[in-house]
Amino acid sequence: MRLLIPLALLCSLAAPAWAATPGPARAELDRFGENINNLTARFVQQVYDDSDNALDSASGTLALARPNRFRWDYLKPEEQRIIADGDNIWIYDVELEQVSVRPQSFDEQQSPLAVLLDLPSLDL
Repeated sequence: MRLLIPLALLCSLAAPAWAATPGPARAELDRFGENINNLTARFVQQVYDDSDNALDSASGTLALARPNRFRWDYLKPEEQRIIADGDNIWIYDVELEQVSVRPQSFDEQQSPLAVLLDLPSLDL
């Protein structure tokens, strides 16, 4: 038993050496993103039920700026703006003339959008 505990401790210290190194997909993603600082696009977002029936559709524009800043403008069916400045997220409902502000959380920084906004955050 005395030998088992030091052996387990030694193996746990060596575990990071066995950790997977980034593969070719990550290297390709890094190359893709290294020169992108800004991006603008138009989008159509569609929501489907479990039977693949269209439930809802929205469209608009988006603009991204590294790191962690974006503007997402829904134009149809209801106009809404979602703006992240790196610290806070501002959600503005045009029809209600109402804005909500909250801190930009770690969860948002780990979203799929992080692939375009902040590649190093994917390593956390």
